[in-house]
Amino acid sequence: MERLDSNQYQGMVEDQDNTSNAPKAKKSIRITTTDNNLERLVEITKLMSKEMRGALTKCMGGYWTYWISLGRYVDERKIAKLIGLHPDQLKFEKRGEIQGLRKSFLEDHLEALAGRGSWHYFDKTLALTIYGLILFPFAPNMVDHAAMDVFAQYETQGLNPVPAILADTLLTLEVCQKKNGGTLKCCTHLLYVWIITHMYACELQTLFPDPLRDFGRIQVKRREAREWKKELADIQDNKIAWTCPWYSPYEVIFGDFANVSLMGPRGCVAYTPSIALRQLKRTQVKPMEEQLGGICFQYDVPYASQLLDRVRAAWKSVQRKRDDELGKP
Repeated sequence: MERLDSNQYQGMVEDQDNTSNAPKAKKSIRITTTDNNLERLVEITKLMSKEMRGALTKCMGGYWTYWISLGRYVDERKIAKLIGLHPDQLKFEKRGEIQGLRKSFLEDHLEALAGRGSWHYFDKTLALTIYGLILFPFAPNMVDHAAMDVFAQYETQGLNPVPAILADTLLTLEVCQKKNGGTLKCCTHLLYVWIITHMYACELQTLFPDPLRDFGRIQVKRREAREWKKELADIQDNKIAWTCPWYSPYEVIFGDFANVSLMGPRGCVAYTPSIALRQLKRTQVKPMEEQLGGICFQYDVPYASQLLDRVRAAWKSVQRKRDDELGKP
């Protein structure tokens, strides 16, 4: 499948209230999210044994990150093989320039696999569904081809999808910021986890020494949208735990760029470790001017191929900096 053109990619952030004509400087921007209904999927997971559910917490891959190949996403036949279907049974749906599998199709397949006791393909199909609906959501109630590409690289090559999740999230936030609003189409669960762990989990350190692993046990009051808006608007600096006491990084990765360039399924975005050293339990110093900014582009631009060559080269020669170079707070 060919990659999305410029007009279609704008679907990543849908305009709200004609914000393109809004002034550049705004006190606040309007952000909305499109959530997939996961109730049926949750019920289907109850068909799994306790051991199988526990296996979902396994390692997310090795050191090497997701590797985008411009031109085409993963072959549909490979996806069919991974989830135990004949290619002719794979019912791809097209919405504009986006292609993918409907959520209901995958849920039906999961129930059929559970009925036959085909748990190997059940596990793969459930993972694919989670990739498309939670980790890399784009079109409502659909697992699109971009999400399948990340899934296939993990399943067949063990490539770590975590940098791709970060790239997809940061790129969406970047586009929203530039457009003064829009719809977040990324892993909003990641943003929720960040808010809870940085704003509330430190108060529970005695109960949950590792809130990321014990996240499901953290009791957070259910809030309506207006309550979240007020609470976040009134937040004070001393309420946020910038340094996570449960996180102890051994080293920080840098690349040939002044930033770390993260490759996602739809674009590439720069992450700047030098402005997050405090969060990494290192001495925070004022970053140099050349360390700010960085490359940020979508894959449909004419020069994407040349930029990606540089990004791939940087990932092949990463630099690891430790305490003696970064210092401790």
